[in-house]
Amino acid sequence: MKTNVLCLLKNMDKKDVELQLALQCAPVITGIKVSNLFIIDKNKVDEVYNIIDETDISAYFLYEDAAKANILLYRKNELQQYLFQKENRQFVRKLGYDSVYLDELLPEFAIRFSMYQTIQEDFPHEMGILLGYPVEDVEGFIINNGKNELYTGYWKVYDNLTEKLILFNYYEAAREHFICLVAKGMDMNTILMMYSRARKKYLQFQIN
Repeated sequence: MKTNVLCLLKNMDKKDVELQLALQCAPVITGIKVSNLFIIDKNKVDEVYNIIDETDISAYFLYEDAAKANILLYRKNELQQYLFQKENRQFVRKLGYDSVYLDELLPEFAIRFSMYQTIQEDFPHEMGILLGYPVEDVEGFIINNGKNELYTGYWKVYDNLTEKLILFNYYEAAREHFICLVAKGMDMNTILMMYSRARKKYLQFQIN
């Protein structure tokens, strides 16, 4: 992270929901990533839902413990299309899911994720696909037991390192940009609405 952005962060409230959205979820807000896992104080969940209300970001509540809540923030159409890709569909089905439709997959995943958190069941590796990670890296993580990676960034990389480094740079640029916007006093709902409108115009332009 750039020095000037780090200086801004020092003077910001790390528990602020809007700042945490910028830190954890900038890539999905910009649309360059299909989803992010958002971990926040459990008493601030309603604030999260209020911020994303009437935007094109969806949320699925996964799990909470005594202090924190885990929420999947995602772009529904993009994540659904990602799951429909042949290699992702095959991977998810191999892990025992009957369907890759989000409305059916997410409830079952939430149960598995909760069981992992509470009774230490096996880690649900399908989370990697739900977070938009390339299947080759998810499979590489499983085969290598989380070791021997080429690089650790937003996830552990096992293949196509150059491509992933470029992607991580985009993610980091988005995060730094949003931190600066929040530091200047722009609220996250306004930022989300701004990006939603921009994406809608872009998609309409692509269709026409």
